[in-house]
Amino acid sequence: MEQKHTAKGHHHEAGHPTVHGPPVKEGRPHSLYYYLMFFCLFGSVLPFIAANITTYVITRGVIKQKAFDQLVSIRDIKKTEMEAFFFERRADAFQLSANNVFKTVAASYVDTFHTGGLDGDAYAEIDRKYGAILISFAEAYQYYDAMIVDMDGNVVASARDRPDLGKNVLTGPYAQTPLKDAFVMGKAGIDILDMKWYEPANHPAMFISAPITRDLTEKTIAVLVVHLDNRKINDIMTQRSGLGETGETYLVGQDFSLRSDSRFIKEPNVLKTKVDTRAAREALAGNTDTGVMRNYRNVKVLTAYTPINITYDVRWALIVDMDKDEALRMESSVKQQFLYIAASLVLLWTVIILIFHRRMVGKVMT
Repeated sequence: MEQKHTAKGHHHEAGHPTVHGPPVKEGRPHSLYYYLMFFCLFGSVLPFIAANITTYVITRGVIKQKAFDQLVSIRDIKKTEMEAFFFERRADAFQLSANNVFKTVAASYVDTFHTGGLDGDAYAEIDRKYGAILISFAEAYQYYDAMIVDMDGNVVASARDRPDLGKNVLTGPYAQTPLKDAFVMGKAGIDILDMKWYEPANHPAMFISAPITRDLTEKTIAVLVVHLDNRKINDIMTQRSGLGETGETYLVGQDFSLRSDSRFIKEPNVLKTKVDTRAAREALAGNTDTGVMRNYRNVKVLTAYTPINITYDVRWALIVDMDKDEALRMESSVKQQFLYIAASLVLLWTVIILIFHRRMVGKVMT
């Protein structure tokens, strides 16, 4: 009886229920947190980031290619315009020099000048009779001047009555000017002289020259020398449609000086500003291409370049530039958006994991 009582009493003294199974370890909730972090990182966040990096790289390439395509399109348009400009100027000189009426005009000026120079009544009469032909030609095609130079180098007629009239281009100060070079070239055939500084006009000048023959005999009696107006070249090159805030197109000669004005230099800078850049060297070597490089302002730009062959021995470089920061501005925007999205996703998953972890730990502890 006492043993039963003792056993029974022992049962009541135990008081607390027996806990079956192993006790909860304190480190397990933290391990769960790391498992969740690992799962979310490698199962969701990293694949998302990898996919977006791939998308960003592809998008970046598309943006850059689109920027280059824009520059190439402008480059090709400008090249076509410049080639057409010089083709038309050569055609003008050929048509006038080959015109039978103009041949008669040139012969009259030459013969009269040889008779009494510019001061006689005979020259005044010829000038009243034929001067309008030269003037109308220069005005119609917007030339700075159109001159007739006899075979001795005398300027016997001028559409604009510039200081050149009556001067000899083979002797004296004019022998050191591009007008003399244009005259010499024109005796051999139609040609275009590269742009050079012309002191009598105090500005850069280009000349197109062509021989004038006497009607019927076809003997060369003079040379037509047309002085181009450089503003026409600038008008073509300074049209900036599609070039944004920093884009520009410009021409560079074989001496690595500008043949058209830069939009970033306020003063006229043709023949004054040097452009010895990789793009200029490549284009003057006959290459057409694009690239990211530094320009004459030492600014990193996206550039497209190509040569323009004015004549068989005169070549210019045509270059289209746009600052890299502006050209790839959309690329920077896409990059920022990607970073914002990636950072937001990581933050969101961190918050979700923390909430989930706290709930799981609470249940386990309970």
